Amino acid sequence: MINEARPNICIWAVPLSRDMTEDDLNVLSVDERARANRFKRPNDRVRWIVAHADLRRILGVVVGSDAGALQFAIGERGKPRLIETCGTVDFSLAHAHDLALVAVANCEIGVDVEHLARHVQLDRLCEGVLSQTERSVLDDLETADRQRAFLALWCVKEAVLKACGIGIGTDLSGVSALVEPDVIRRLNGRASVALGSDTYVITIWQPNDEYVAAVATRCASSETKLLKWGQA
Repeated sequence: MINEARPNICIWAVPLSRDMTEDDLNVLSVDERARANRFKRPNDRVRWIVAHADLRRILGVVVGSDAGALQFAIGERGKPRLIETCGTVDFSLAHAHDLALVAVANCEIGVDVEHLARHVQLDRLCEGVLSQTERSVLDDLETADRQRAFLALWCVKEAVLKACGIGIGTDLSGVSALVEPDVIRRLNGRASVALGSDTYVITIWQPNDEYVAAVATRCASSETKLLKWGQA
């Protein structure tokens, strides 16, 4: 499934609306179960458990190991990695509302997803989150499209920061996407982000009508497969 001969990305859409099972709990590590128990709201706890249990199952299929036996280490920038693969397989998990995305690749990868029903206060957030170039893109859009466009740009930034392992605590306005207004308007297409000496190739898409997502990688020639967990 992950072709070692050339850059390859697989992204699974994982529904989080199903009931949690005993097997979901059993496949998690002791630390993961403890973290799940810290959630205050039951729905958040269930979604977190389902997302991380299915992450383990997907990674188990990819590397040919038992999902419950997988071990993770934290890199120097805080990004988790699979001990079993010695860094040859990278992965990223994102979830919003009732959907999770799991991206797996043989190159540096980051993914993010946002629920389009989420309301953001553009006047308050744009200046601190978007670069001047990105604000100009939003200004060229119809008012009705700006909320969706902002969420798409947010996904781009999160995906890039997840790929490099920096995390969302950095200055988001310094992570600036080069993207055509029509790509943002349609929520579908390619963009790029220069971060230091690295350039990340971004794909923006909608997993379904309720969500927007972005995946970031430094592998420009990668083939991306969009899959649904539980289906071939």
